[in-house]
Amino acid sequence: MDLLFSGLLAVFLIQVFWKFNKPQSLWQLLMPILIILTSFGYLYLPSSMTGEGPPVFFAVTGTYFWWRRKFTLAGLLFMASFLSKYTFYLIVPGLTIWTFWQRNQYSRREIRRLFLTIGLFLLLFLGYHFLKSWADFRLQTHYVSNDLQYTLTNITILLSVLCLGAPITTILSISLPNLKNVFWLSAISALLILSRRYFYWHYPFQIIPFLLLYVFTQPELVRFIKKRFILLQALLSFAVYNLLPISAQYNSYLFPKHLSTVEMRAIDATIQTDYHGGKVGYYLNRRFDEPFPHYEISYLAPNWDFVIEDTEYVVIPSLGFPVQLTAYKQCKYVFAAQIGSNALYKVECRKG
Repeated sequence: MDLLFSGLLAVFLIQVFWKFNKPQSLWQLLMPILIILTSFGYLYLPSSMTGEGPPVFFAVTGTYFWWRRKFTLAGLLFMASFLSKYTFYLIVPGLTIWTFWQRNQYSRREIRRLFLTIGLFLLLFLGYHFLKSWADFRLQTHYVSNDLQYTLTNITILLSVLCLGAPITTILSISLPNLKNVFWLSAISALLILSRRYFYWHYPFQIIPFLLLYVFTQPELVRFIKKRFILLQALLSFAVYNLLPISAQYNSYLFPKHLSTVEMRAIDATIQTDYHGGKVGYYLNRRFDEPFPHYEISYLAPNWDFVIEDTEYVVIPSLGFPVQLTAYKQCKYVFAAQIGSNALYKVECRKG
């Protein structure tokens, strides 16, 4: 589903580019296709199969139609995004600011549609969370950090990954910002909210399509894009891809917290030699295709001792032992193996 909706989103972005830039040559016709194909972040991130494709597609298309003042259609797309995953939460601040700035430009008919759409969405929002006892809402807020230094560090990481994953789009968006553009505001809104959570490699995919939409709808930005820039972007994408663990045979020093393919297979094989159905905890190096029940150790809350008690192994990068585990005095961690840059520990806990 991620790859399907990422493909549909790419088609939508290409159509938007053609609509606003009126290609007069084969080069101009191919430009959006080449920009997307050489944007490593757009191609690689959906491959993590974390369910980002549908919510991002619905959120981006919804924002576009909201900008075009087709509030009913936009509202339906936002509802679909909300029911898919959390992407809509990320862009709400940007959408709200832009809508407030545009309030004097709406006709009475548009204002009625606007409030009707907002009202219907609020009914869905309250009804959904009420039926689920606000469990999803509490789960998302649990991952949010209020540490300013943590947030600033994550902003730096996100901007760095955006520059690696979509350099042309990111550099243009940073160099030539528009504080009254709904796509730019949505992208910045998503970046700031995601920076308060632990960084995952698929997070930039929540931002890149909004930046692409920002650039593609403004011909004055597109004219800065030259053939040599796309060639350089393609070379950078190729180089970065070959450094990432998904393609690297051995762990890369550039990404020490992430598992290489060789390490993944070695860890799986080691666990299988003495495995009895328990959970496997990963710390800052989580995969998305684990053959075992798994969880992310950094997300553990202080009162989640039942998770540790059901854990059979933990996989820890060589960066120190996480405090989330050492807090549980009833458990001990027996070293089992050193595989690449990751240590494997068998968990033994006293019940009760």
